[in-house]
Amino acid sequence: MAWILEITNLAGQLVLEPENFSDGYLVYRKAYEITEDRFRLKDFIPADAENAAHCFTLSVYIVLENEDPVLFMEKRGFVCHDEAGVSVEWRERPEHELPYRIIIRPDDLSYAWDEYDGFWSVDWAYPDDPVAGQLHKDFVAWHRIFEGIEIGKYAIPIITFSWQEYNQTGLALAKRLKMLGKDNIVVFYERPYEEVSIVESIQLVNLD
Repeated sequence: MAWILEITNLAGQLVLEPENFSDGYLVYRKAYEITEDRFRLKDFIPADAENAAHCFTLSVYIVLENEDPVLFMEKRGFVCHDEAGVSVEWRERPEHELPYRIIIRPDDLSYAWDEYDGFWSVDWAYPDDPVAGQLHKDFVAWHRIFEGIEIGKYAIPIITFSWQEYNQTGLALAKRLKMLGKDNIVVFYERPYEEVSIVESIQLVNLD
């Protein structure tokens, strides 16, 4: 499994060479570093670019073994003219722009995460859909099992249930989410970070 970060201009030409990362947190750290530096790409801004013009796209792809890269995260760079000079202002996609790009991974805060590592839930995305409403309730019930985990000595989780069964349920819920959203959603399932004792279990699965 690998994560790839690249930046292109509107013509689809590479501005910076793609970088490969072994873990999601590493690629997100790099994306944050790039987007926080407004002047990093100033030499690539076209001389005739107007203020607020969309000039660049930062893309993060997930590559699983024997699968094609899947676009998972995208930020857009816009030209900014101000007293500091010409720079790039990075923006996230609008909240309800499709497709949704989601990772199902329970922790103590949420059962799902969007491409910018923010909380996400089925009922928020599909507020008037009764099928989505039931799916959200099922996700919440599944998540509550995780929330009940106690932390023992040396911060080691005390697990009183089967990780295998828990992941199987999570995968089944993720598949239902993919069926609900069809082509309007990209869904991955990732095992919880707390599951560290079963090295042979799943790590990241593409539900497409």
